[in-house]
Amino acid sequence: MITHAIARLRGMDMRLARLWVLAGNDAAVRLYKRAGFISANYSQALPGRPGVIEELMELELG
Repeated sequence: MITHAIARLRGMDMRLARLWVLAGNDAAVRLYKRAGFISANYSQALPGRPGVIEELMELELG
């Protein structure tokens, strides 16, 4: 499903894909890294969920 979404974004001439992943969700991070995403070195508290942190990941599309 991720590869399909990435292909669609590329088909729309998008240059960058970004997504947020919950800190500690190692399975999701591994999945996104296999798809080519890297850490954007930015994190923030998840709005409305005290103590929960989300991290930004990015993928250059072209």
